Amino acid sequence: MFLTPRRYAMTLLEVLVTLAVVLLLFGTLSGLGVHLKRQSEIRLTESTLAVLATALEQYYNDYGAYVPRVRTQADFNAAVGAAATRIPPPAVHWTGTLGEAAWSSEALYYFLNRSPNSKAIIGTLLDRFLSNKDAAGRVLLIEIPTGGASTDLIRFVDVWGMPIRYEYDSAVHSFPILISAGPDKTFETVQDNVVNPQP
Repeated sequence: MFLTPRRYAMTLLEVLVTLAVVLLLFGTLSGLGVHLKRQSEIRLTESTLAVLATALEQYYNDYGAYVPRVRTQADFNAAVGAAATRIPPPAVHWTGTLGEAAWSSEALYYFLNRSPNSKAIIGTLLDRFLSNKDAAGRVLLIEIPTGGASTDLIRFVDVWGMPIRYEYDSAVHSFPILISAGPDKTFETVQDNVVNPQP
């Protein structure tokens, strides 16, 4: 009696089932990867806000006051104490709520950078959290008459490249509020905004 050799091969059905399982695993893992990436970006932004909060505390220890609140170029000029001129013209700056955030972030950088102790703290931030570009991607320069020279107008940005909004009103807040627009890049959707914890 002769035995026929057994063939070890997969049927079409087995191949399709295996392919379905692999695709299901890939879909699950890629969805998990997107979620983990978003969570890590949020944590990184929270860490950046914590560094800025520490720099603000140091600024307060040095000067007995927090950085003034700024929303417009006129506010910026009043806070800096000079008729600063921005190049290129204001039309290319962020508009609306993002414009307020940009000016407040630029003022925050301007003042913290002038305090040696705060400057050392913000110096620990990665370069990706600083930007000198406007909404059109052009480098922003500011000219302050008292100094006579132009310099980059730098702002703090979050992981998504959006300006970090700085708010402080001593009648309302005991400590400044730093706000990132979050993953959707808009301040209007408050549920995904990232805010520094209040002490």
